[in-house]
Amino acid sequence: MGTIAIVRHFGAAARMNQQILFPPTGVSQGTGIRIRIPNKSSDLIYARFKRDSVLKNNYTSKTMTDTPKKHPDEHDSKDEKVSEKKVENLPTKHSNSKKGKKTWDSNIRLLKSIIKYAWPKDNPAIKYRIIAAAALMVMGKGLNVYVPVIFKNIVDALNVDPVALGGVLTTTGLAMFVGYGAARAGAAILQELRSAIFAKVQQDSIRHLAQNVYKQILNMDIEFHLARETGGLTRAVDRGTKGISFVLSSVVLHLLPTILEIGIVSAILGTHFGAKYVAVTLITMTLYVAFTLSVTQWRTKFRRQMNLADNKAASVALDSLLNVETVKYFNAEKYQLAKYDRALIDYKKAAMNTANSLAFLNAGQNVIFSVSLATMMFMAAQSVASGALGVGDIVMVNGLVFQLSLPLNFLGSVYREMNQAIIDMDSLFDLENIRPKIS
Repeated sequence: MGTIAIVRHFGAAARMNQQILFPPTGVSQGTGIRIRIPNKSSDLIYARFKRDSVLKNNYTSKTMTDTPKKHPDEHDSKDEKVSEKKVENLPTKHSNSKKGKKTWDSNIRLLKSIIKYAWPKDNPAIKYRIIAAAALMVMGKGLNVYVPVIFKNIVDALNVDPVALGGVLTTTGLAMFVGYGAARAGAAILQELRSAIFAKVQQDSIRHLAQNVYKQILNMDIEFHLARETGGLTRAVDRGTKGISFVLSSVVLHLLPTILEIGIVSAILGTHFGAKYVAVTLITMTLYVAFTLSVTQWRTKFRRQMNLADNKAASVALDSLLNVETVKYFNAEKYQLAKYDRALIDYKKAAMNTANSLAFLNAGQNVIFSVSLATMMFMAAQSVASGALGVGDIVMVNGLVFQLSLPLNFLGSVYREMNQAIIDMDSLFDLENIRPKIS
């Protein structure tokens, strides 16, 4: 009694953000590793857990380092603050985002950083690829939107007296069917070519960004590395590089093509059917986008709760397995199992909320599009009844409006993931902009 037990790897434990923990008051003592608390007269059993389990289980803690004390009763608070410093400085998904609310200056800074890597000044080959991808995008969307127009012509060509056709498909009709298939295939091929050409732009951007950040981290002074967890640092770099890849692909392969397609469809509807069809289309797009973004923003909290519960369950299981000797020493198997089960219950509730909210989102999107489609079909049917339009025009309206729903189905997912990607990129660019204290 009164002597300090020798524990190996104190320095490594401090770097891993682990602490020496003393059991709550009332826990029986027995044989085992003992350590004397400064300014106390008795020895208590200790165990090592990660920091997040310290604050929630009424343990008292002392951070241990390999620096010897001058006297057993002396107490230096410097070592105790090391762990706090690590947690405060650790780059996380939300540390620099203020819960996802970006200021205008921050968004401008992110945009400039993305452009710097996506449009490098000293690499004209990358610029040519971006221009080629944009050209393929325009051609692909043009062909894709023209498919319903070809189908309309086919229907009109077949909407004649069978006797006049003589029971044989005309050369013109055959050519239109060939053109219909060629337009669909061409649109798909151009889309895949665009993705293949733009892939090098994405990967080059990721490579140069990761290289610059890694160089910056290596050039930092030793105090920077001691104050941060290496695992958290590497995760921040990994999430940030994936974030810029997702933003580039979302903008070039999803958002811009969708906006272009809406513009082309609106132009065709306005030219062939009148301004009222364009008005219905724009109102539908506005309601669809507003509903999708608002519900997706509302669903984010359920996804966050699910992730937190998942992390909690994994943390409880890992801590118990890493400290299995201590768990068995205190006969805490039932307590750890109950704690793990509570985390799983929280995960189940959050997962159910996520699934239910997704069903609500999908149902709302389908209702908006169905009402819009039915409205325009009714308007077209009235025009057919009055002789202003043909049967093929109804098919064309149906094809154009239905075609818009396909890219917009991914709008909610793209919006949610882009928000997270921007948060991750902000943390990464913060690392890139850090300067060492000693240059």
